[in-house]
Amino acid sequence: MQEIVAGADASPGEEALPAAVPGEPNPPFFGRYRALRELGRGGMGIVWLAQDTVLDIPVALKLVPEIIVHDTEGIVNLKKEVLRGMALTHPGIVRVHGFEQHEKTAGIVMEHVNGESLAERKARQPDRCFDVDEVRPWLEQLCAALDYAHHEARIAHRDIKPSNLLLTAAGRVKIVDFGLASSLSETRSRISARMGISGTPPYMSPQQLMGQRPTHLDDLYSLGATLYELLAGTPPFFRGDVVAQIMHELPMPLAARRAEFCVTNRPPIPIAWERAIAACLAKDPMARPQTAAAILQILDEVKVRTAIPTPDANGPVDRTPPSASSRNSTGNAAGTAHGDAPAAGTDSATELRLSPVPFKPSELRIQTDPPVQTLAAPAETIQHVYPRAVHPHAPRQSISLRPLLGAGAFLLRSVGVAIGGLAELIMAILRPLLKIAAAIVVLCGLLHLKQKWDAGAAQRQAALPPGPPAGVPAPPALPPQVIVLPPPPAPPAPPFPAFGPQPGRPLDPPPRPPRR
Repeated sequence: MQEIVAGADASPGEEALPAAVPGEPNPPFFGRYRALRELGRGGMGIVWLAQDTVLDIPVALKLVPEIIVHDTEGIVNLKKEVLRGMALTHPGIVRVHGFEQHEKTAGIVMEHVNGESLAERKARQPDRCFDVDEVRPWLEQLCAALDYAHHEARIAHRDIKPSNLLLTAAGRVKIVDFGLASSLSETRSRISARMGISGTPPYMSPQQLMGQRPTHLDDLYSLGATLYELLAGTPPFFRGDVVAQIMHELPMPLAARRAEFCVTNRPPIPIAWERAIAACLAKDPMARPQTAAAILQILDEVKVRTAIPTPDANGPVDRTPPSASSRNSTGNAAGTAHGDAPAAGTDSATELRLSPVPFKPSELRIQTDPPVQTLAAPAETIQHVYPRAVHPHAPRQSISLRPLLGAGAFLLRSVGVAIGGLAELIMAILRPLLKIAAAIVVLCGLLHLKQKWDAGAAQRQAALPPGPPAGVPAPPALPPQVIVLPPPPAPPAPPFPAFGPQPGRPLDPPPRPPRR
């Protein structure tokens, strides 16, 4: 078993870090991690198997390219993705231990996985593909890990593909590079001015190719493309203009792709798997399964179909209840389903063989001629799909109220929509009427004010003295008269003051000279 960590798959034309010189002692990275050997190399960096000298444990050390180390924005975004990756604690996701940075080097410390990727396991297959029985346990583990990351940790991977899915020696599937590979790819794309998308085109959704905001539905598309490759040997679109085909064309059915590559020695792919993978690869995100668990629900759907008798040339169909002898014959038929030889005259088409009374729906068996196939279906599913025709003595199933409740809800919703439309129509009619009524009220107010003004003017006119009667000329106007008023009398003389010069009184004598 090879020890690997995905995420360093080679990319042609990408810059890669130099390898260590053989025969020379390797100095510890970041003063702590002693490199043991190189695990992988590619455009996103080099992955080393290193020994943590502080904790004395093996780790996977992913050294990022130097062009990203010198990009400040790229390092900031990478640190954010590392912090989000460190918060993921699911057993189906490779743990991220930390981030180390030096002047010219930066690295991501991750859990070391002893195993191989699904891409390498597929490459060792003779026809480069797997059966559904091998893929089903891997899919269950992947769906559990993706549902945890999408709905609990609220993070999307954005680069789901076989090389990023590791298979441990114990058969456990682990997802590597949650958000890290896409962050490195975005940084390199921005620096080198290439197409600004992150991921691997054959596994990318149309929305991811258009550069829209990533969602968990992009991971479900990538999961569908991965399942397609594991079962058919190639991604849905792998030759020619892959981007244009993803945007506008429908993928080839899995059976047709297997036939194209002459894969004929494997069991056929069930219809449920074709339907589930086609739903994941839908162009519209809302047409895809909204959760990873919904993919398993599509695969787990069991539809029981029985052969309904039809009229033929021999006469009409006998619909009378079966007798005891017919029930015994039914029991004989059930014995045939357990391995006894079929009775003479039995049709070679698929028949439904039932166990004798008491009826046990969980032990329903379907016999084909040949081989014999057993289908264990849940009792609830069989009774819901085929309640009484499965067995004539099966208990009558009670009527479900769910369709009635659904019809009632639909009726109420329809009534509400009709009432809303009627209200809108009434308001559309009343709006102009209300405007006309408002204009009439304003006009009546103006007329009332004019009437009050006219009444006041008439009262003021009536208060004036009456003029000459009609036909009598008015007397001529008198000329203006000048009235001469006598001068006002002179004011009385004031009394003489007590001091000062007075009329008829001599002035005060001059002052005497000073004595010597």
